[in-house]
Amino acid sequence: MKQIIVIILFFIQALPASENYFQQYVNYVIDANLNDVENQIDAQQQLLYINHSPDTLKSIYFHLYFNKYKQGAFTDEGGQRERTTAFIHINEIKENDSVTSSYNINRTLMQLDLKNELLPGDSVIFNFDFIAKLPSASGRYGYQGLHYDVGNWFPTPVVYDKDGWHLHQHIDNEFYQEWGDFKVNITVPKGFVLGATGKLINSQEAMQDTTKEVRDWFNHNMDDSTSKTTWKYEAHNVHDFAWSADPDYRYITKSWDGIDIHYLVMERNYDAWKKEVLPGYGSIRFLSEKFGRYPYSQITIADTYIRAGGMEYPGIVFINTYVHPDYQLSFFRAVIVHEIAHNWFYGLFGSNQTEFEWMDEGFTQFAEILGMEDLYGLKGNYNPGNYNFIYKYFGPTREVREWSHLASLRLIKSGREQDAVSTMPDIFRHGVGASQYDKASSILIMLENTMGEERFWRGMKKYFQKWRFKHPHPDDFKHVMEEAYGADLDWFFNQWFYSLRQLDYKLSSFKNIKNEAGFAVEIEIEKLKSGHMPIDLMLKLENSDSVLYHIPIDDFTPRVKERKYLNSWHFSQNNYVVQIPVTMPVDEAVIDPENTLLDINKLNNSSRFIPKMEFIFAKRQSYAPPLNKYIWETWPSVFYNDVDNFKVGFANYGSYLNRDHLIGFKSWYKIKTGNLDFTFRYEHPLRWLKNTTLQSNIYLLDGRQGANIKLRLNPTRTSFHFLTLSHYNLFDSRYLNSSWENGHFNTIGLNLNYYLQDYRSSDNTYIGIDLKNALAGSEKSFSSARLDIRQIIASRYSDYILKINLKGGAASKSTPLQEKFNLAGANAVKEFDNDFYRSKGSLPVSWKRNGHLFLDDFAKVRGVSLFRKYSSLDNNVLAASLDLKFPNIFNYINLPDLDLFDNSVFADVGTVWQGKMPQFDKFVKSGGFSVAINNFGMLRQVVGLEEIKLDFPLWVGQTQDINEGFEFRWLISFDFQLEQTPIF
Repeated sequence: MKQIIVIILFFIQALPASENYFQQYVNYVIDANLNDVENQIDAQQQLLYINHSPDTLKSIYFHLYFNKYKQGAFTDEGGQRERTTAFIHINEIKENDSVTSSYNINRTLMQLDLKNELLPGDSVIFNFDFIAKLPSASGRYGYQGLHYDVGNWFPTPVVYDKDGWHLHQHIDNEFYQEWGDFKVNITVPKGFVLGATGKLINSQEAMQDTTKEVRDWFNHNMDDSTSKTTWKYEAHNVHDFAWSADPDYRYITKSWDGIDIHYLVMERNYDAWKKEVLPGYGSIRFLSEKFGRYPYSQITIADTYIRAGGMEYPGIVFINTYVHPDYQLSFFRAVIVHEIAHNWFYGLFGSNQTEFEWMDEGFTQFAEILGMEDLYGLKGNYNPGNYNFIYKYFGPTREVREWSHLASLRLIKSGREQDAVSTMPDIFRHGVGASQYDKASSILIMLENTMGEERFWRGMKKYFQKWRFKHPHPDDFKHVMEEAYGADLDWFFNQWFYSLRQLDYKLSSFKNIKNEAGFAVEIEIEKLKSGHMPIDLMLKLENSDSVLYHIPIDDFTPRVKERKYLNSWHFSQNNYVVQIPVTMPVDEAVIDPENTLLDINKLNNSSRFIPKMEFIFAKRQSYAPPLNKYIWETWPSVFYNDVDNFKVGFANYGSYLNRDHLIGFKSWYKIKTGNLDFTFRYEHPLRWLKNTTLQSNIYLLDGRQGANIKLRLNPTRTSFHFLTLSHYNLFDSRYLNSSWENGHFNTIGLNLNYYLQDYRSSDNTYIGIDLKNALAGSEKSFSSARLDIRQIIASRYSDYILKINLKGGAASKSTPLQEKFNLAGANAVKEFDNDFYRSKGSLPVSWKRNGHLFLDDFAKVRGVSLFRKYSSLDNNVLAASLDLKFPNIFNYINLPDLDLFDNSVFADVGTVWQGKMPQFDKFVKSGGFSVAINNFGMLRQVVGLEEIKLDFPLWVGQTQDINEGFEFRWLISFDFQLEQTPIF
């Protein structure tokens, strides 16, 4: 009787939103047993399927999502899986109590032919006996040790709606499932603690396993396979069911307005999570008030081992355990807010995420922005890192809204945006995340501004009331918003969701006028791209007051009573001129003062002759730049070498959005000599030459001076090339750290770089070709060529990575010493590009003199530099190396900081020569192990430190100048990026 009442209530809730709307109904009863030895679920499932469509069904299709891990399954990189790591295996299917074999499984889809046609209004009951073999911890679900995160684990019907069956193979994107009810019994070994979709109905029995007594029992009886506990759940009006289990789980529970918010936390994270419960219950409160009340009695936030930052399911969200509040506080908060928001946009709106991901992720990102602003304020709500001393004083201040807007602009300005937001994710070519999350949320912000706040939120509330517990399509959302707006919105949706139009408004002219009536200002605005939007225009008067006007797109759109309207601007016109009466002269006019529009160049949105600038001292704000200002960073800079002793100065960086008109200017005063050094560089994308950037540099630095100009070409996502003209000369040899010949050298270089990705695995190949030739006026005429091949073989099933490097190069006999190939690492020209290797004494001279200081660049045999008799410089080179990176054992025992190290073993072989190439037995060979640290966080952004690495070539093979044998040897290298090093 109770089940019948629930079904009737569901029918009432699911009354059609329009005359031809329908949705199917499903009811699950599942008995699942967790086998923690085989890491699988043995289950029996009864499924009631009611056909509410006007069509007669001869077959019903099912998703078997776990089969994406079977051999032959499609991958989102365009390949197929090479081996099986998880699956759903069907033991038996019954149709209305009769065994059937009329089904066919094709990867993640199953077609089941019905014995009797299913007429409109009829129902059928299926019984499945199946095994769900879990993968190891993956993006959305899996197991690690005794921890289980279980989602998308049972056979579930494909959605049948007005467009028919949605038969999409699952290739690791989104989901689309039918609404219904669940009764799920999950049997696990005694001592496991669970959280799941729905309400726990035998809490008094099951929650005994959360007590200290049971935990103590479990710790002494982990191998007991006979003691079991069954957790019984019921969930109504949901379209999926997920759960998480771990004997280490601890519960934290908060409540808001009768809704329980459970935090299911591993013991080691308990104290940290307990201090950060606000994003959980605060989100439930805010989203309920803003969009519509959360209709269920509970939600669980689980600390899990999934590989994604977070994953949403109805009534439960999975949070990656490594997204930790002690290390990534703002990100931790944002992930929880985001995943809980999914319980509205996915959980309550069962939209077709598979085809329209933006209706899921775009709305959720929009809700995350508003939620983070409500909970943590408008400023600094998304600051990076854990905001320790370095982050607090040197890191950027960051907000979710601006960060999302910035990601949208970077995608649009990249030149690689090929697909509209409405494109199905499975066929998206570039930037699917930035498009579906960030751009879609930015579009909703623009829609709010277009409609006006009151009408927009009236529409959102109506959307919630009309389409919760249903399957809305994009047009359904549009029609609701049009009803709230009182006008057509085709122009908006077509422009932003279904096309790639860009927006660029320029305030091209501004003039104050004195007339008989007093004062007026005449403004001209140009439309430089095809996009067209209503515009907010702010006038700043000379007394510092401001007046805000609105320019609509036509004369018929609804008016917002709080706005001051100017004449409309029709989309067919590229220029707009208006004369506005004012009470006094205007100092400045600004288009879109609130940065609502996705305008690709906000620097031309002001009447200022010089764009608005922001000057910042010793803070890396360029990593989260303002949207409408050119930003200047100034850093104190200090350096040391043996010639100048200390030199002090400033490093200045300017840019717009950290990509346009990049300027870097550093200058130093040399205390010992009283002379000056400087470097100046400029970089900017060339609009008239697609995917090409101009880079230029001039310097007077540590006894050398020079200049270069480069064109960087990015013809594809997997290739980039440089065409370089360069001049340099040495005028003071006292600074030299390596061999360098005097004179002026002019060169032209062509550098070709290709990345080849094997989409069936995590492997990739790099091929680099470098050609250089001296130009007229050069001290010597020379040329060189080199080939660089690197293969990375990364296991998809472990943390081992094999790197194979093959290097070969040839240069003419007249090649100067600084350009010759160096088997001991980088040559002198490459050392010059690194601040710490450039000049004598910046790093300990004894390290360099004794061969311990190493800089990886091209060909290398680690350990060669330790043998003075061996000449590592020459005109020809051939070398190979193998590096096998293996897991850091400290990752598994949770020792702070020690898990930051990368470990590897290596083997090198190579030679340099003139004339005839030596026989292989004359090649130098070495082997050993390496330890590197490259996770410097904010320190990387402040001082440019990418990596510190120690190599230990314990074995070096015998040659004429090198003694064979095992011996303790060490090398140290520092990878500093010149453009990332403000202080130095």
